[in-house]
Amino acid sequence: MKIGLHKRDYGYAKVLYGDQPPPVDFVDVPSATLWKFPSLPKFLQWVRVFSPFPKVDLLHTYNHLVLNDRPWVVSFESFLPRFQASRDNKKAWCWGFEKLASDSCKRILPISKAARNLFYLMAEKHGYSKELFRHKTQIIYPAVDVSSFKKKDYGRNNGTVRLLFVGNSFFRKGGRPLLQAFQKLSKHFDIELTVISTLTLPDFFTHSDESDRRAAINHMMADTRITWLQNVLNSDLRNRVFPTSDIFVLPTLQDSFGFVNIEAMACGLPVVSTSQFAIPEQISHNVSGFIIDVPLDEAGRLQHLSEMNPGRRKQMLSTLEAHIQKQLECLLVSFIENGKMREEFGNAGRRIARQKFSVIVRNRTLISLYKDVLK
Repeated sequence: MKIGLHKRDYGYAKVLYGDQPPPVDFVDVPSATLWKFPSLPKFLQWVRVFSPFPKVDLLHTYNHLVLNDRPWVVSFESFLPRFQASRDNKKAWCWGFEKLASDSCKRILPISKAARNLFYLMAEKHGYSKELFRHKTQIIYPAVDVSSFKKKDYGRNNGTVRLLFVGNSFFRKGGRPLLQAFQKLSKHFDIELTVISTLTLPDFFTHSDESDRRAAINHMMADTRITWLQNVLNSDLRNRVFPTSDIFVLPTLQDSFGFVNIEAMACGLPVVSTSQFAIPEQISHNVSGFIIDVPLDEAGRLQHLSEMNPGRRKQMLSTLEAHIQKQLECLLVSFIENGKMREEFGNAGRRIARQKFSVIVRNRTLISLYKDVLK
Protein backbone atom coordinates (compact mmCIF):
# COMPACT_ATOMS: atom_id res chain seq x y z
CA MET A 1 0.00 0.00 0.00
CA LYS A 2 1.70 3.17 -1.26
CA ILE A 3 0.44 6.54 -0.03
CA GLY A 4 1.63 9.60 -1.95
CA LEU A 5 2.50 12.87 -0.21
CA HIS A 6 3.45 16.09 -1.92
CA LYS A 7 6.42 16.45 0.43
CA ARG A 8 7.25 13.85 3.02
CA ASP A 9 9.28 16.15 5.26
CA TYR A 10 6.86 19.06 4.88
CA GLY A 11 5.32 20.41 8.07
CA TYR A 12 1.95 18.83 7.43
CA ALA A 13 3.44 15.35 7.65
CA LYS A 14 4.42 16.12 11.24
CA VAL A 15 0.87 17.24 11.98
CA LEU A 16 -0.59 14.11 10.44
CA TYR A 17 1.93 11.52 11.51
CA GLY A 18 4.13 13.04 14.19
CA ASP A 19 7.34 11.19 15.01
CA GLN A 20 5.70 7.79 14.63
CA PRO A 21 3.97 7.45 11.26
CA PRO A 22 1.83 4.38 10.67
CA PRO A 23 3.56 1.39 9.04
CA VAL A 24 2.65 2.44 5.52
CA ASP A 25 4.87 3.00 2.49
CA PHE A 26 4.79 6.79 2.14
CA VAL A 27 6.15 8.11 -1.14
CA ASP A 28 7.07 11.63 -2.25
CA VAL A 29 5.14 12.48 -5.41
CA PRO A 30 6.21 15.62 -7.32
CA SER A 31 3.44 18.18 -7.46
CA ALA A 32 2.85 21.85 -8.13
CA THR A 33 0.34 24.61 -7.57
CA LEU A 34 -0.70 26.83 -10.45
CA TRP A 35 -1.39 30.15 -8.77
CA LYS A 36 1.97 31.72 -9.71
CA PHE A 37 0.89 31.92 -13.32
CA PRO A 38 -0.44 35.50 -13.74
CA SER A 39 -3.36 34.39 -15.89
CA LEU A 40 -4.67 31.94 -13.28
CA PRO A 41 -6.58 32.78 -10.06
CA LYS A 42 -4.79 32.85 -6.71
CA PHE A 43 -7.11 30.33 -5.05
CA LEU A 44 -5.18 27.68 -6.97
CA GLN A 45 -2.42 27.99 -4.36
CA TRP A 46 -4.56 25.52 -2.39
CA VAL A 47 -4.95 23.11 -5.30
CA ARG A 48 -2.19 20.65 -6.20
CA VAL A 49 -1.44 18.91 -9.48
CA PHE A 50 0.46 15.65 -8.96
CA SER A 51 2.83 13.90 -11.32
CA PRO A 52 1.64 10.47 -12.57
CA PHE A 53 4.95 9.03 -11.36
CA PRO A 54 5.88 7.42 -9.13
CA LYS A 55 2.72 5.39 -9.06
CA VAL A 56 0.91 5.26 -5.73
CA ASP A 57 -2.38 3.78 -4.55
CA LEU A 58 -3.67 6.92 -2.87
CA LEU A 59 -2.72 10.58 -2.43
CA HIS A 60 -2.98 12.22 1.00
CA THR A 61 -2.78 16.03 1.19
CA TYR A 62 -3.08 18.60 3.94
CA ASN A 63 -5.32 21.63 3.28
CA HIS A 64 -4.92 21.12 -0.50
CA LEU A 65 -7.45 19.88 -3.04
CA VAL A 66 -6.16 17.61 -5.81
CA LEU A 67 -6.72 18.57 -9.43
CA ASN A 68 -5.96 15.07 -10.75
CA ASP A 69 -8.63 12.38 -10.99
CA ARG A 70 -6.49 9.96 -8.98
CA PRO A 71 -7.97 8.80 -5.65
CA TRP A 72 -7.09 11.15 -2.81
CA VAL A 73 -7.91 12.05 0.78
CA VAL A 74 -7.40 15.41 2.44
CA SER A 75 -6.77 16.41 6.04
CA PHE A 76 -7.33 20.00 7.12
CA GLU A 77 -7.02 22.14 10.22
CA SER A 78 -9.66 24.86 9.91
CA PHE A 79 -11.71 25.18 6.71
CA LEU A 80 -11.92 23.57 3.31
CA PRO A 81 -11.63 24.44 0.47
CA ARG A 82 -9.02 26.91 1.68
CA PHE A 83 -10.22 29.74 -0.52
CA GLN A 84 -10.70 32.46 2.11
CA ALA A 85 -8.64 34.94 0.09
CA SER A 86 -11.22 34.44 -2.68
CA ARG A 87 -14.23 34.51 -0.37
CA ASP A 88 -16.25 36.61 -2.83
CA ASN A 89 -15.51 34.26 -5.71
CA LYS A 90 -18.58 32.01 -5.53
CA LYS A 91 -17.53 30.06 -8.62
CA ALA A 92 -14.23 29.12 -6.98
CA TRP A 93 -15.97 27.88 -3.84
CA CYS A 94 -18.52 25.88 -5.79
CA TRP A 95 -15.75 24.34 -7.89
CA GLY A 96 -13.94 23.40 -4.69
CA PHE A 97 -16.98 21.75 -3.12
CA GLU A 98 -17.65 19.88 -6.36
CA LYS A 99 -14.09 18.50 -6.22
CA LEU A 100 -14.64 17.42 -2.61
CA ALA A 101 -17.93 15.76 -3.54
CA SER A 102 -16.38 13.93 -6.51
CA ASP A 103 -15.64 10.21 -6.60
CA SER A 104 -11.90 10.94 -6.68
CA CYS A 105 -12.02 12.48 -3.21
CA LYS A 106 -12.37 9.43 -1.00
CA ARG A 107 -12.23 10.98 2.47
CA ILE A 108 -12.36 14.42 4.07
CA LEU A 109 -10.42 14.37 7.33
CA PRO A 110 -10.78 17.36 9.67
CA ILE A 111 -8.34 17.28 12.58
CA SER A 112 -11.02 18.47 15.04
CA LYS A 113 -14.76 18.70 15.55
CA ALA A 114 -14.43 22.46 15.20
CA ALA A 115 -12.89 22.06 11.73
CA ARG A 116 -15.62 19.61 10.71
CA ASN A 117 -18.36 21.96 11.89
CA LEU A 118 -16.80 24.90 10.05
CA PHE A 119 -16.52 22.80 6.89
CA TYR A 120 -20.23 21.89 7.08
CA LEU A 121 -21.16 25.51 7.81
CA MET A 122 -19.25 26.84 4.80
CA ALA A 123 -20.61 24.11 2.54
CA GLU A 124 -24.19 25.00 3.45
CA LYS A 125 -23.41 28.69 3.04
CA HIS A 126 -22.50 27.95 -0.58
CA GLY A 127 -25.54 25.77 -1.24
CA TYR A 128 -24.12 22.30 -0.46
CA SER A 129 -25.84 20.20 2.19
CA LYS A 130 -23.55 18.63 4.78
CA GLU A 131 -25.34 15.36 4.04
CA LEU A 132 -23.47 15.36 0.73
CA PHE A 133 -20.19 15.01 2.62
CA ARG A 134 -21.11 13.30 5.88
CA HIS A 135 -20.43 9.75 4.61
CA LYS A 136 -16.84 10.61 3.65
CA THR A 137 -15.99 12.94 6.55
CA GLN A 138 -14.06 11.54 9.52
CA ILE A 139 -12.27 13.33 12.36
CA ILE A 140 -8.71 12.16 12.96
CA TYR A 141 -6.96 14.05 15.72
CA PRO A 142 -3.23 14.79 15.54
CA ALA A 143 -1.47 12.47 17.94
CA VAL A 144 1.41 12.43 20.39
CA ASP A 145 3.51 9.55 21.59
CA VAL A 146 3.27 10.23 25.32
CA SER A 147 6.03 7.72 26.04
CA SER A 148 8.49 10.00 24.18
CA PHE A 149 7.81 12.92 26.56
CA LYS A 150 9.64 13.16 29.87
CA LYS A 151 7.04 13.42 32.62
CA LYS A 152 7.02 16.34 35.00
CA ASP A 153 8.39 15.30 38.43
CA TYR A 154 6.22 17.09 40.96
CA GLY A 155 8.39 15.86 43.81
CA ARG A 156 11.21 18.21 42.77
CA ASN A 157 10.25 21.85 43.24
CA ASN A 158 12.26 24.57 44.95
CA GLY A 159 9.27 26.81 45.59
CA THR A 160 9.52 28.96 42.47
CA VAL A 161 6.58 28.37 40.10
CA ARG A 162 7.62 28.39 36.46
CA LEU A 163 5.22 29.47 33.72
CA LEU A 164 5.85 28.52 30.08
CA PHE A 165 4.63 30.03 26.80
CA VAL A 166 5.48 28.52 23.39
CA GLY A 167 4.38 30.11 20.12
CA ASN A 168 6.09 32.03 17.33
CA SER A 169 3.00 34.13 16.62
CA PHE A 170 3.53 35.84 19.95
CA PHE A 171 0.83 38.50 19.81
CA ARG A 172 -1.78 36.34 18.07
CA LYS A 173 -1.29 33.64 20.69
CA GLY A 174 -1.82 35.99 23.62
CA GLY A 175 1.73 36.93 24.52
CA ARG A 176 0.88 40.53 25.42
CA PRO A 177 -1.82 39.82 28.06
CA LEU A 178 0.42 37.08 29.46
CA LEU A 179 3.32 39.51 29.95
CA GLN A 180 1.00 42.01 31.60
CA ALA A 181 -0.55 39.39 33.88
CA PHE A 182 2.90 38.09 34.81
CA GLN A 183 4.09 41.59 35.66
CA LYS A 184 1.25 41.99 38.16
CA LEU A 185 1.44 38.51 39.67
CA SER A 186 5.23 38.60 40.08
CA LYS A 187 4.80 41.39 42.62
CA HIS A 188 3.05 38.96 44.96
CA PHE A 189 4.38 35.49 44.07
CA ASP A 190 7.70 33.76 43.49
CA ILE A 191 7.20 33.01 39.81
CA GLU A 192 9.24 32.88 36.63
CA LEU A 193 8.23 32.90 32.96
CA THR A 194 9.89 31.26 29.98
CA VAL A 195 8.83 32.55 26.55
CA ILE A 196 9.81 30.50 23.51
CA SER A 197 9.01 32.59 20.44
CA THR A 198 10.67 34.31 17.50
CA LEU A 199 8.13 37.15 17.88
CA THR A 200 7.58 37.01 14.14
CA LEU A 201 5.92 40.00 12.47
CA PRO A 202 3.73 40.90 10.74
CA ASP A 203 1.14 39.17 12.85
CA PHE A 204 -1.89 39.33 10.59
CA PHE A 205 -4.45 38.78 13.30
CA THR A 206 -3.60 41.47 15.82
CA HIS A 207 -2.92 45.19 15.82
CA SER A 208 0.77 44.62 16.62
CA ASP A 209 3.61 46.27 14.75
CA GLU A 210 7.38 46.58 15.04
CA SER A 211 7.13 48.96 17.99
CA ASP A 212 5.05 46.38 19.88
CA ARG A 213 7.59 43.71 19.05
CA ARG A 214 10.45 45.86 20.30
CA ALA A 215 8.53 46.77 23.47
CA ALA A 216 7.88 43.08 24.22
CA ILE A 217 11.55 42.22 23.70
CA ASN A 218 12.68 45.09 25.93
CA HIS A 219 10.19 44.02 28.59
CA MET A 220 11.48 40.46 28.58
CA MET A 221 15.14 41.45 28.48
CA ALA A 222 14.73 43.86 31.39
CA ASP A 223 12.94 41.41 33.70
CA THR A 224 15.34 38.89 35.24
CA ARG A 225 12.41 36.59 36.04
CA ILE A 226 11.65 36.16 32.32
CA THR A 227 13.70 33.93 30.04
CA TRP A 228 13.26 34.48 26.31
CA LEU A 229 14.37 31.67 24.00
CA GLN A 230 14.14 31.17 20.24
CA ASN A 231 14.22 28.11 17.99
CA VAL A 232 14.31 25.46 20.70
CA LEU A 233 14.53 21.90 19.39
CA ASN A 234 11.42 19.79 19.92
CA SER A 235 13.51 17.17 21.71
CA ASP A 236 14.68 19.84 24.17
CA LEU A 237 11.10 20.95 24.69
CA ARG A 238 10.04 17.40 25.51
CA ASN A 239 12.96 16.44 27.72
CA ARG A 240 14.13 19.69 29.29
CA VAL A 241 11.76 22.66 29.00
CA PHE A 242 8.32 21.12 29.60
CA PRO A 243 9.43 18.87 32.50
CA THR A 244 11.08 21.77 34.37
CA SER A 245 8.04 24.04 33.99
CA ASP A 246 4.96 24.05 36.24
CA ILE A 247 2.16 25.68 34.21
CA PHE A 248 1.73 25.94 30.47
CA VAL A 249 -0.05 29.10 29.27
CA LEU A 250 -1.35 29.73 25.74
CA PRO A 251 -3.95 32.52 26.00
CA THR A 252 -4.41 32.55 22.23
CA LEU A 253 -6.65 34.96 20.37
CA GLN A 254 -6.72 32.78 17.26
CA ASP A 255 -5.64 29.21 16.62
CA SER A 256 -6.64 26.40 14.31
CA PHE A 257 -5.69 23.65 16.76
CA GLY A 258 -3.05 24.58 19.35
CA PHE A 259 -1.04 21.36 19.12
CA VAL A 260 1.47 22.59 21.69
CA ASN A 261 -1.25 22.30 24.36
CA ILE A 262 -1.29 18.54 23.81
CA GLU A 263 2.49 18.37 24.03
CA ALA A 264 2.39 20.18 27.37
CA MET A 265 -0.31 17.79 28.58
CA ALA A 266 1.78 14.81 27.46
CA CYS A 267 4.50 16.01 29.86
CA GLY A 268 1.99 16.30 32.68
CA LEU A 269 1.58 20.08 32.82
CA PRO A 270 -1.69 21.85 33.66
CA VAL A 271 -2.72 24.15 30.82
CA VAL A 272 -4.41 27.55 30.70
CA SER A 273 -5.75 28.52 27.28
CA THR A 274 -8.83 30.04 25.62
CA SER A 275 -12.06 28.69 24.16
CA GLN A 276 -10.82 29.40 20.64
CA PHE A 277 -11.87 26.86 17.98
CA ALA A 278 -10.56 23.33 18.76
CA ILE A 279 -8.93 24.04 22.12
CA PRO A 280 -11.96 22.96 24.23
CA GLU A 281 -11.57 19.53 22.58
CA GLN A 282 -8.12 19.26 24.16
CA ILE A 283 -8.47 20.70 27.63
CA SER A 284 -11.06 19.49 30.10
CA HIS A 285 -11.95 22.65 32.01
CA ASN A 286 -11.35 22.40 35.75
CA VAL A 287 -9.93 18.89 35.27
CA SER A 288 -6.74 19.19 33.19
CA GLY A 289 -6.58 22.97 32.99
CA PHE A 290 -8.56 26.15 32.67
CA ILE A 291 -10.26 27.60 29.59
CA ILE A 292 -10.80 31.35 29.30
CA ASP A 293 -14.04 32.09 27.48
CA VAL A 294 -13.68 34.51 24.57
CA PRO A 295 -16.49 35.78 22.29
CA LEU A 296 -16.87 33.42 19.35
CA ASP A 297 -19.04 33.23 16.25
CA GLU A 298 -21.07 30.18 15.23
CA ALA A 299 -17.93 28.57 13.80
CA GLY A 300 -15.98 28.86 17.06
CA ARG A 301 -13.79 31.75 15.94
CA LEU A 302 -13.51 35.36 17.03
CA GLN A 303 -16.49 37.29 15.80
CA HIS A 304 -16.16 38.67 12.26
CA LEU A 305 -12.80 40.39 12.72
CA SER A 306 -12.04 40.19 9.01
CA GLU A 307 -15.11 42.30 8.29
CA MET A 308 -14.17 45.14 10.66
CA ASN A 309 -12.34 48.30 9.76
CA PRO A 310 -8.84 48.58 11.30
CA GLY A 311 -9.91 51.02 14.01
CA ARG A 312 -12.76 48.89 15.26
CA ARG A 313 -10.65 45.72 15.04
CA LYS A 314 -7.91 47.29 17.15
CA GLN A 315 -10.44 48.42 19.74
CA MET A 316 -12.02 44.98 19.96
CA LEU A 317 -8.69 43.20 20.25
CA SER A 318 -7.52 45.60 22.95
CA THR A 319 -10.71 44.92 24.91
CA LEU A 320 -10.29 41.19 24.41
CA GLU A 321 -6.67 41.24 25.58
CA ALA A 322 -7.72 43.13 28.71
CA HIS A 323 -10.38 40.47 29.38
CA ILE A 324 -7.87 37.65 28.88
CA GLN A 325 -5.33 39.35 31.15
CA LYS A 326 -7.87 39.70 33.97
CA GLN A 327 -8.94 36.06 33.69
CA LEU A 328 -5.31 34.92 33.52
CA GLU A 329 -4.51 36.69 36.76
CA CYS A 330 -7.37 34.94 38.57
CA LEU A 331 -6.81 31.47 37.12
CA LEU A 332 -3.04 31.45 37.48
CA VAL A 333 -3.30 32.33 41.17
CA SER A 334 -5.20 29.06 41.72
CA PHE A 335 -2.33 27.07 40.22
CA ILE A 336 0.45 29.17 41.76
CA GLU A 337 -0.91 28.76 45.27
CA ASN A 338 -1.78 25.08 45.01
CA GLY A 339 0.94 22.65 44.00
CA LYS A 340 -1.34 19.68 44.60
CA MET A 341 -3.85 21.07 42.11
CA ARG A 342 -1.11 21.51 39.53
CA GLU A 343 -0.10 17.88 39.95
CA GLU A 344 -3.68 16.54 39.77
CA PHE A 345 -4.50 18.62 36.70
CA GLY A 346 -1.21 17.70 35.06
CA ASN A 347 -1.77 13.99 35.60
CA ALA A 348 -5.29 14.31 34.19
CA GLY A 349 -3.91 16.06 31.11
CA ARG A 350 -1.36 13.32 30.55
CA ARG A 351 -4.14 10.71 30.70
CA ILE A 352 -6.18 12.68 28.14
CA ALA A 353 -3.15 12.97 25.85
CA ARG A 354 -2.52 9.23 26.11
CA GLN A 355 -6.15 8.26 25.45
CA LYS A 356 -7.73 10.88 23.19
CA PHE A 357 -4.62 11.78 21.21
CA SER A 358 -2.96 8.38 21.18
CA VAL A 359 -0.49 7.73 18.38
CA ILE A 360 -1.39 4.04 18.50
CA VAL A 361 -5.10 4.70 17.98
CA ARG A 362 -4.39 7.32 15.29
CA ASN A 363 -2.14 4.95 13.32
CA ARG A 364 -4.65 2.13 13.56
CA THR A 365 -7.40 4.47 12.33
CA LEU A 366 -5.33 5.70 9.37
CA ILE A 367 -4.38 2.21 8.26
CA SER A 368 -8.00 1.09 8.47
CA LEU A 369 -9.06 4.17 6.50
CA TYR A 370 -6.49 3.58 3.75
CA LYS A 371 -7.50 -0.06 3.44
CA ASP A 372 -11.20 0.83 3.32
CA VAL A 373 -10.64 3.43 0.61
CA LEU A 374 -8.59 1.05 -1.54
CA LYS A 375 -10.62 -2.13 -1.22
